[in-house]
Amino acid sequence: MMYKECENPDKICFQKKLGLLTPKGIVRLVDIHDIVYINAERSYCKVNLNDGDEIVVSKPLKRFESKLCEGKFIRCHRSYIVNKIYLVGFSKSAKSIKLMNGDELPCSEQVLKELIEEVML
Repeated sequence: MMYKECENPDKICFQKKLGLLTPKGIVRLVDIHDIVYINAERSYCKVNLNDGDEIVVSKPLKRFESKLCEGKFIRCHRSYIVNKIYLVGFSKSAKSIKLMNGDELPCSEQVLKELIEEVML
């Protein structure tokens, strides 16, 4: 199953902060639990935080995916990685997930199916 506990020491499962280098050369230290989702836009990614702030980073989504723990973050779509603690709902018909902040993001059919199986009684 794709939602196993993180065993890879290279991943930042238990690290509290993540350093994000902005295109202006500023390093922002962000609490990992504050990351709601990350979305890819061309050669940049936007890291969306729970306070509504958005940090643009010149790293590909694949780089985040390789560093963030699968047990806490999921790649729900080719352009999105989501922190599972902010999930509040799913829409099978719209193939989307709803987040605590009100955002609705696209989700692949396979990931949506696995998420629903994981949380349903």
